[in-house]
Amino acid sequence: RYAPHQCPNPSTACQHRRTAATAKCNDGSMHTLFLMRHAQPASHAPGGDRERPLTDVGRRQAREVGTRLGLRNVGHALVSDALRTRQTWDCLQLDCPVEFMRALYYCGTDTVRQRIGEIDDDVDNLL
Repeated sequence: RYAPHQCPNPSTACQHRRTAATAKCNDGSMHTLFLMRHAQPASHAPGGDRERPLTDVGRRQAREVGTRLGLRNVGHALVSDALRTRQTWDCLQLDCPVEFMRALYYCGTDTVRQRIGEIDDDVDNLL
């Protein structure tokens, strides 16, 4: 069902090769799923794990990834409501609808698959 993303320049080390998958639908259209972990967070926060903010390095990481993802025409994003994931999203600076969901914080694959399945078929590239 899903195949690893094939980088246009296979001679270079491609970071998104391991984090993207494509699927061909019954109508012949292709959909790409980008899986991304939050950027580097602080090790501790007074409010607990959910409230850990990004470090300066993490903000820089997210901006760099955002530059690459901006070229991929992401059509929709599903993001945990943890502070570090919301801050990562802000740094990506992508121009697409986003859903911040408590259900994605520390969830299992069944929850992720369910949420992906709820996305409209006309979304070609999902983060």
